[in-house]
Amino acid sequence: MAEQTEKAYRKLFEVRIVHHYWLDNGTTLFDRLSDEQQERYLLNYDVKAFLEIKPTAATERTMKTYQVIWRKTKTGFIVAAPDDAVLPSDTVLE
Repeated sequence: MAEQTEKAYRKLFEVRIVHHYWLDNGTTLFDRLSDEQQERYLLNYDVKAFLEIKPTAATERTMKTYQVIWRKTKTGFIVAAPDDAVLPSDTVLE
């Protein structure tokens, strides 16, 4: 039987891209909609429908070195690192 280990990750940051063209209700800005309306609009919102997001080759190498992961979300992406990872303060992710 193969041994399994779990690694805990912490979120470094999250980028949310909210595009008014897709989320405004006529002349009412998304920001001015009620919380319930915003949640309802976000259920059908997917930034991947109009925007491709991916790390640069240099960033992919950096992420691999420190075991950092990034995942697309419906509203953008999340970047996370292992709990025990120590990233230099001058690390740049693009």
